[in-house]
Amino acid sequence: MTHRVLGRPRPLALAVALLSSSFILPSHAARFDFAEGEGTFVFDTTLSVGTLIRAEDRDPRIVGIVNGGTSRSVNEDSGNLNYEKGEVVSTVLKASHDMDISYGRTGLFVRFGYAADLAAQDKEELPLSARKRLEFDSQVFDWYLRHSFDIAGRRLNVRVGSQVVSWGEGALIQGGINTINPIDLQRLRVPGSELKEAFIPVPMVWASQQITDDITLEAFYQLKWEHFEIDPMGTFFSTTDVFSNGGEEAFTGFGRTPDRNSPGFSPEDAQAGAVPRGPDRDAKDSGQFGAALRWLVGDTELGFYGMNYHSRLPLASTVAGTPTNAALPFLRDANTASVFAEYPEDIQLFGISFNTPGPFGIALSGEYSYRPNLPVQISTTELTLAALGLPNQAGAPNNPDPGTEIRGYRSVEAHQFQILAIKAIPNILGATQAIALFEAAAFYQDLPDGILFNGPGVYLPGAQTDGQVSVAGVPTTFQYPNPIVANGSVQPEGEGYATKESYGIRLIGRLEYADVFAGVNLLPRIVYASDIKGVSQFFNEGAQSISVGVNAIYNQVWSADFSYTNFFGGRVLKGTDCQSSLTGTVGPLSTGVLQAVGNVVNGVITPQTQGDLACGAPAGPTALPNGQSRNFESHTNPNIDRDFFAASLSYSF
Repeated sequence: MTHRVLGRPRPLALAVALLSSSFILPSHAARFDFAEGEGTFVFDTTLSVGTLIRAEDRDPRIVGIVNGGTSRSVNEDSGNLNYEKGEVVSTVLKASHDMDISYGRTGLFVRFGYAADLAAQDKEELPLSARKRLEFDSQVFDWYLRHSFDIAGRRLNVRVGSQVVSWGEGALIQGGINTINPIDLQRLRVPGSELKEAFIPVPMVWASQQITDDITLEAFYQLKWEHFEIDPMGTFFSTTDVFSNGGEEAFTGFGRTPDRNSPGFSPEDAQAGAVPRGPDRDAKDSGQFGAALRWLVGDTELGFYGMNYHSRLPLASTVAGTPTNAALPFLRDANTASVFAEYPEDIQLFGISFNTPGPFGIALSGEYSYRPNLPVQISTTELTLAALGLPNQAGAPNNPDPGTEIRGYRSVEAHQFQILAIKAIPNILGATQAIALFEAAAFYQDLPDGILFNGPGVYLPGAQTDGQVSVAGVPTTFQYPNPIVANGSVQPEGEGYATKESYGIRLIGRLEYADVFAGVNLLPRIVYASDIKGVSQFFNEGAQSISVGVNAIYNQVWSADFSYTNFFGGRVLKGTDCQSSLTGTVGPLSTGVLQAVGNVVNGVITPQTQGDLACGAPAGPTALPNGQSRNFESHTNPNIDRDFFAASLSYSF
């Protein structure tokens, strides 16, 4: 009987190969046979050195106002401020080792490595925890036992240990079926790193049982929960100073409150103008499992998936502060509130996929995934307002009891469809062959009305059509009911927030030139990404990037890689300045409230009188009161100025 083989190479594996300098390197590992040839011992080593250099000046639109920029937030600019154009961001010495021992049907695989960043050793601006990880990092990555059984003439494969399991047909776009393993973003940034190194192995039990010649059943149960590793605070690619390694607080004041990068910063600034970070709420280790059925129908492989998992990404929630002013019982001090990261549990995912030969030699694949309860982040600005007792659109009451936890997300139904096309073209442009990969995805999330969901670059309070609160017993009506927040500026209605629909594309192209000179093979490549429309945790409308590079392979063991990456596109968000009908003067506010809300004149809330501007774009260089510049604006692309050159050299044996 002829047994058909299921489990064709996944598009992710090809994407790894296209972006990897070791794709065409054959194994030069040390290999030993024992037990009369029934056992093998294989040990593979790769040594590399790589450097990354900043290639672009800072963009003021992603630097806080107090730090010399125009952005309404200082919570994302530490990494930007720590590096100048032309500065060496990292110089990494790295070694990785793969060990595989097999005897009969049983085997053991271990991957471990270590890296040292020479550039980080002199970067005193980095928090100690971040600097320690960059200066020297050693880890055991994959480690698992495997064994194959025969059950009623059918093969059962089992692996137990820390491992990576990839499901679905997605390659470069997140949000699909392939969510079993989290990603280490910092490891992905290392010059000379490979895409496969980004996935964090997780302890689990995995099994694959052949049911018939055409059907295979897979299942896994994770023994430990792990989360994404985001870039440490202050490192070049870091775009959050709150929940990254080393983050301690969220600074309020809408870009004007000094943070730890500001000249003359003092501990009093943190106490007065920041919401402290509370302990993370990690997910439990149990309760993560899944199953997949693969069915080969003719030349088409179909996949059916179901899983239950816990969020790998942090979502921000807040705790309401305590009042400090009897005249303003609805206002809370920032330093008595707190913000914390939590990881929602028991997210369900169901999906289907296909992989088939298409016309003209194109390999086609795609997938559809459905989550009935995907957690989506509420606007962090609105959550902060809620914690301070201010009017908000976070779905929270305006006057919560002190210590009340304000949940920072809502669980919604979400759908994503992805399609991929891969084509190899021989003998083109003088190359042995060209390989092209195209991926597109569309995402839909059923967001409820009345709540503002987070979007990049959205730092101001959301606009509201009406509202009335009582200040010291005086009824006060605001067209936008946040007159003491951000100097009355608000985010225009609907601008920048998460949307229901979003979609984007990714492209990889590579040429392969054999024996160009002295036995050197050259592989030039281009990678393009575009988030075309909509805002979600997977797409950022208008954001684009392009990377060009070349890989040189010598004697099948040496590899040199050179590349340039450019980030561009995105949107620019400007606030509006609005007058209110606030009447009467109330007592002095504590320093914490003053810094938190970002507006008050000489310690008191006063009536806005003549000279105030009506809602709308400022008419002159500044808008009264308190010098609201019409040039204040924030960019939605956090990488808009993170262009870089990278070079690496590796040796495998």
